[in-house]
Amino acid sequence: MDEAFQTPPKSPEHLTKITELPGILKKLVGSEFKLTGKTRTDGANIRKIIAKELFDHGLPEGAIDDEYEIVPPKKKGVPRMLRE
Repeated sequence: MDEAFQTPPKSPEHLTKITELPGILKKLVGSEFKLTGKTRTDGANIRKIIAKELFDHGLPEGAIDDEYEIVPPKKKGVPRMLRE
């Protein structure tokens, strides 16, 4: 997955509109991809496919490093896709 997804957007207002997402991800409907049967591997592969489509469409402007702080809820992991 591209490192651009590791940085959150400059503002939540710049995120892709929920009404535009079906049009962006429509290309994935009916496309074939290999399932290994391992949930962790399959999830990672599907995230990469979705990330590629979002990246091809264009990501919102990313925040500068000192403009944000990530505090995970309940001190658990940080989501992989922060930008979209």
